[in-house]
Amino acid sequence: MIRIKRVKRMAVAVKDLDAAIENWKKLFGIEPFQQGEEPEHRYAFVAFNIGNTRGDGEMTIEFLAPLDDPDGEMLIGKFIREHGEGLYMITLETEGTADEVVDQIKALGLKPAWGGQQMEWRAEHMEGLGLNRWTENYIKPKDANGVLCTLASIEYREPEMIISKSGVTIQPK
Repeated sequence: MIRIKRVKRMAVAVKDLDAAIENWKKLFGIEPFQQGEEPEHRYAFVAFNIGNTRGDGEMTIEFLAPLDDPDGEMLIGKFIREHGEGLYMITLETEGTADEVVDQIKALGLKPAWGGQQMEWRAEHMEGLGLNRWTENYIKPKDANGVLCTLASIEYREPEMIISKSGVTIQPK
């Protein structure tokens, strides 16, 4: 059994990133906080915060759109070509280390997706997010009812002390 703490991210494959941004602004009155491109995998993305799950980390919804992939040969383009727009991935924060999660996946008789390749980001790439390390393992859609599951092992930074002026309460972001 893989122990889950919470949902951290939902990723939705879309054909038109700008149209998705405008639609979610109109529907929910929210603004994206991050936008970028992953040229190696040929997709562009935008992320919205949609809720503070427990006071110690935001949950995001991200839209991923093909980038220079007219024939749908790469990750997102292929997904849209085969399935249309829709839920592409759920990221679940797990308990334990990334290596423990691999052991839990194997104990279920499954093989981690992509040959057990882990993706890891360290503090220098996550400035302002309050994280020291974010490591991902993956479960294939065929093993999770059609959904790519990203299993994130997250190491949070210790909170920094804020000294308030007398009579002023500060609520950190």
